[in-house]
Amino acid sequence: MNQEPAQLYRLEPEDSTHPWDHSGGLVLIHSLEGFLDAGQAPKLATAHLLESLPATALATFDIDALLDYRSRRPPLKFAKNSFANYEEPLLRLYGLRDLNGTPFLLLAGLEPDLMWERFVAAVEKVARHFGVTRSIGLSALAMAVPHTRPPVVMAHSADPVLIADHRKYDGEALISGSASALLELRLAQHDIPSLGFTVYVPHYLTNASYPASALGLLEQVAQNSGLALPLEALRETIAATHEQIEEQVSASDEVQRAIAALEDQYDGHAQTAEDELPPLSELEELPSAEELGAQFERFLATRPEPSPGEDEG
Repeated sequence: MNQEPAQLYRLEPEDSTHPWDHSGGLVLIHSLEGFLDAGQAPKLATAHLLESLPATALATFDIDALLDYRSRRPPLKFAKNSFANYEEPLLRLYGLRDLNGTPFLLLAGLEPDLMWERFVAAVEKVARHFGVTRSIGLSALAMAVPHTRPPVVMAHSADPVLIADHRKYDGEALISGSASALLELRLAQHDIPSLGFTVYVPHYLTNASYPASALGLLEQVAQNSGLALPLEALRETIAATHEQIEEQVSASDEVQRAIAALEDQYDGHAQTAEDELPPLSELEELPSAEELGAQFERFLATRPEPSPGEDEG
């Protein structure tokens, strides 16, 4: 049965003690987990914002109508002969305030599997309700880049003015669609200025938690939007993660050679093409992403579990 956009979400009751600003002029950041989320970059970015800034739930989307649970099965905890806890999937719109008290919106959660057009229409409806004047999408793509170099973040928008001060890719490609990309396209077509940032994540860390990619995205968001975002704690997490990665690299001559080759290619392209890096197909005589990734995953699996209350990094 078809559903109207308004049926896909509910507005949360407003907290009278902390009323949300309805004056408009807001930036909407949308960061969906699912397809373009290499290194868990969107998830890490949104988690950091929600943990670091005051947040209010403004609207909740009907995840049962949007998610195919067979594609991403939510975890159920089993303990002492019974199911003890269900980690309910969420897709929610939050209202946040940056370090200067400037309000903005954050759409975070699982990317819908179903009803993309109705979902996009619902986001547009709720965005207009709260007075959104700019939309910024976050995504991450596995690429042949080394973790030893600064994250490469590409900007994209139908309006070149919005991304004039950011790194861009002027080529042409046919790629698999995503709800986030469709949202960027439709909002722009419906006269809500819209852009996105895609960070390149080292292909051998695709399935790992890689906070440097999240920092790369949030730095670009701050530059583009003027929002004052808290990033120092994220930088500290990055330092700890890089120590673990370097420990693994130093333990394998094969991994060291692979990283060195990636660095040479990265540096060579950086000198000749500011807007492009080599695709994975150009990497010859290197271990595959699966081989490198498996080595890193085996290493990370041997790390001790953090004690209660300790940051997992």
